[in-house]
Amino acid sequence: EFYTPAITKYKVSKPFELNPFSFSWQTVKEENEKAEEHFFFHEENTRPEIPFIENLIAYAEKVKSILVYDTGQENAALNKFVREYPQYKKQVEEIKKKFIDLSDVFMNLWYYHPQQKCSLSQKKIYQSIFGKDAYANLPINSGMLASYRYDDFLNEPDIFKQQEIKTNLIEYCNTDTKVMLELFIFLRNKVAADGTD
Repeated sequence: EFYTPAITKYKVSKPFELNPFSFSWQTVKEENEKAEEHFFFHEENTRPEIPFIENLIAYAEKVKSILVYDTGQENAALNKFVREYPQYKKQVEEIKKKFIDLSDVFMNLWYYHPQQKCSLSQKKIYQSIFGKDAYANLPINSGMLASYRYDDFLNEPDIFKQQEIKTNLIEYCNTDTKVMLELFIFLRNKVAADGTD
């Protein structure tokens, strides 16, 4: 997830700049194995890039591939990071090599559901295939709202309210990852059932 404040809080930063503050990680080591859940969340009111990338590198080193939905934003954030911290360039390039973009399946129309109604949104595709909205009951249900609520988290003096916001942010981030994994499993099973490569 990205924090994109209009009025920047950090030195050497610009308005609406991508500041990654959280990621959710679901590791699947074997087919049909239950995913192991991990997450990173930057709690300090400081620039989150270094803690974020160091945690991301640590997780990425343990896996062969990284499934993402639309690498555009991830690559933009990683490229920006390398420009500011070139000492991490080698590790970041290794991470990018592991990316597998699930959105390619839908962008190239290798799979299309009529209920998508031309939308390539991961949320809409999931809803079209599974007939339910995975985000309907979440207090935070969009990336833009997540950015706003992270700003609330940083400025909230009440530790109990702050913890509630953190829990909701992590739940939203985890839901994004679970939805992507369910889409991948659906597509994998469909390919297996059709007997195609």
